[in-house]
Amino acid sequence: MNKPSRGRGRGGFNSRNYDKPKRPGRRQREQQQLAKNEPKIQPQTEENEEKEEKQKMTYKMRQYAHQAAELEMKVKQMTPPRGVNPFSKNSMKHKNKEKEATIEKVEEITRFDQLPLSYKTKDALTRANYEKMTEIQASSLLHSLGGRDILGAAKTGSGKTLAFIIPVLENLFRRKWTKQDGLGALILSPSRELALQIFEVLRTVGKYHTFSAGLVVGGVKNFEEEKQHIVDMNILVATPGRLLQHMDKTFGFNTENLMMLVLDEADRLLEYGFKDEVNAVISNLPKERQTLLFSATQTKSIKDLARLSLKVRNG
Repeated sequence: MNKPSRGRGRGGFNSRNYDKPKRPGRRQREQQQLAKNEPKIQPQTEENEEKEEKQKMTYKMRQYAHQAAELEMKVKQMTPPRGVNPFSKNSMKHKNKEKEATIEKVEEITRFDQLPLSYKTKDALTRANYEKMTEIQASSLLHSLGGRDILGAAKTGSGKTLAFIIPVLENLFRRKWTKQDGLGALILSPSRELALQIFEVLRTVGKYHTFSAGLVVGGVKNFEEEKQHIVDMNILVATPGRLLQHMDKTFGFNTENLMMLVLDEADRLLEYGFKDEVNAVISNLPKERQTLLFSATQTKSIKDLARLSLKVRNG
């Protein structure tokens, strides 16, 4: 009697026909491995969202602090000695080799992208097509970025507005100024029209910064409306009379943290009869501050104002 074949014959038994699990192919194994390594997505909750937001904020603050520290170092390295001005004949008197070399280095800096500026300011300048510096900008910016007081002779149309807007933005940026720090910079203008022009330049160059900025001039806004917002400003562009009103009548408005004062067209401030107002404003400001004073003329009154508002610093 023939036994049933266990080979491949009909009715035979083939072990390979067992219904056993097949070994996964290469592609399937790769997919399984990827599935194991793929992070599990947790359901989005308010707690998770808050945690993610804190992590993002911490990362941004670290980036901010790192860039501010790098800029601070660059500014210190590039700040020239006092009296160095490539456009002034006086800066060439009694020069030694070291001072001559410094003047030559300063003369080579003619464009905004050569200055130690934050990427926010540089991007805004580029988009506004500001490339080459004017004489007043090239002669003052390295000094003002370094925290020094400036007494500049500059007429309307010389580019002086950028000569003080840039250091206002940069010096507050490097100090990591926030809304909670209050008023950091004050720009005084002799007229409403000029203040509006300054504010527009500030908006253009400061568009990528997060500082709050306000325009405080008579005849434009309701005084009561201004009172609601002025206490939250980091940068103010103002006329002297309107500013004094807020100093006297606006609760919560103070200048105790002020870092910078700008007097634009100081000769016109005096011509328009604002001498008493300007003196009153200055008397209410911290003595430890940086002051930038620009005037088309250098009269005795301007020199007196300079003595009052400027101070000698070391460094």
